[in-house]
Amino acid sequence: MVSPVGSTSGLEVVPERSDGRPRTDRPAALMRLLLIGLPLLFILSPPLASETRLSADIEVYESILRTAPDDWRLLSSGTGSLSIASLGSRNVRGELAVSVPLTTTPTVAIDRAYVRFRLPRFRITAGSTALSWGEGLLVNSGDLPNLEYDPSSDLLAGDYRSSGIWQVELFVPLGPLSFVELLVLPELSEFPALPDIGDARAGGRAYIDADVVAVQAGYLYDAPMHRVYGSVQGNLGVELYAAFAHEVAQDASDVAGSLLASFEMSAGGFHTVSFARDRTVSFRIETRLKPTDLDDGLATGATIGALVDLTVLPTLNLGLQALVSPTDPSALLSGSVSWNMDQGLTILGAASGNLGDDGTTHDSAAFGSPAITLGVRYSF
Repeated sequence: MVSPVGSTSGLEVVPERSDGRPRTDRPAALMRLLLIGLPLLFILSPPLASETRLSADIEVYESILRTAPDDWRLLSSGTGSLSIASLGSRNVRGELAVSVPLTTTPTVAIDRAYVRFRLPRFRITAGSTALSWGEGLLVNSGDLPNLEYDPSSDLLAGDYRSSGIWQVELFVPLGPLSFVELLVLPELSEFPALPDIGDARAGGRAYIDADVVAVQAGYLYDAPMHRVYGSVQGNLGVELYAAFAHEVAQDASDVAGSLLASFEMSAGGFHTVSFARDRTVSFRIETRLKPTDLDDGLATGATIGALVDLTVLPTLNLGLQALVSPTDPSALLSGSVSWNMDQGLTILGAASGNLGDDGTTHDSAAFGSPAITLGVRYSF
């Protein structure tokens, strides 16, 4: 699938000094160090290179999009990224991945930067890496760590919910596929300003796999809210899953009433069909519902997400994506093509647009609708 134009993930390093003056030389200097110094280090140190993986990606896009009823613009964008991952130890893993948008004022974004090590009865992860709870890809009521995730901004990304979250995680296995996870998710800020300890999120979840079904339950304190969720996933020829969530304010006087009013659920299914050698088609449909919003007649009351991926050849993939707001009604529709032309070289294309009246969730006159994008990705 095609990455959204001009998007970056992770935690951006803001180019500003602590005294307020602009700091424009740091990103350029850092990228020179990464792009020149690190390859030399790996070339000159064969034993070290044998236990690490160095990879780089360059993505360049040209997009035509409508910014006003009679105004069309050409947008050039792209991203360069570099990843260094350790492979030498079975008990210790680490990765550093940074990306820089190809703009006139580049900033360095830290996509992943973590260390993970295993002791006899548990595992610890510290740093920034992906984290997702519950079941569901586009819409997932149980994914408490990613409550701000907006599927409409990543509909063509292909790496949904992959942005890094700063965390300290204690992972305790209960069996081959079951575990308990305890988390602290601290807030970050620019030095010398330090976040208050109450700004940190903390909680945990349990994941139990009973062969036929897998069940999750978890809790996250996100001041001033207490949030809980549960989810279930099973395969009955088609993979089916559902998740629900509640929240209650720390100072709430009516806990039961708050839990009922905040109830939200999502459900979906996924299935892949092979109809010829190296040819498959995958279907995914998901929906999210918040009954109290429907009672108030709000357009946010429900969302339906659908994905269809068709693998025509091992090197050619076609995709269709949709987000529908049935209570508006309105929809965001997109299509994508990905052709792995030669090893790490991939040609990409996408078209997207909204269908909806003025003021709806997916307004046809919204900025960037419609849009056509052509691009290229090279991995080496």
